[in-house]
Amino acid sequence: RLMSNCSLTLLALIKKLKENYPDAFLLFVDIQAAFDSAKPELIHSLLRLLYPKSNIPMLIAKLNRACRGEAHVNGIAGPLIRLTRGTGQGDPASTVKFTVCHHFWITIIHRMIQNST
Repeated sequence: RLMSNCSLTLLALIKKLKENYPDAFLLFVDIQAAFDSAKPELIHSLLRLLYPKSNIPMLIAKLNRACRGEAHVNGIAGPLIRLTRGTGQGDPASTVKFTVCHHFWITIIHRMIQNST
């Protein structure tokens, strides 16, 4: 992910919005460490709601059940630490978790906008 790619994509999106939807607006929200602080139980609950008849929620839950990580200081590994929030670096399910968290927030914002008009 290059910042220049993100910026160009965002500028193209803004241009298209202005052309096609003159009343549209963009909302930028920065929730400090929102993704890193998401508890696995929240992710699993959202996945179960989104995919009630699927095995995907259980698969994701199994990928991060009893996750452990370690910190390296000056090249020396410390003891294993149980991860209780967020995702570990290199977590194979981190993309899904990231998407689920953002889908949740986008849905809430979308419903709030619909209810206010």
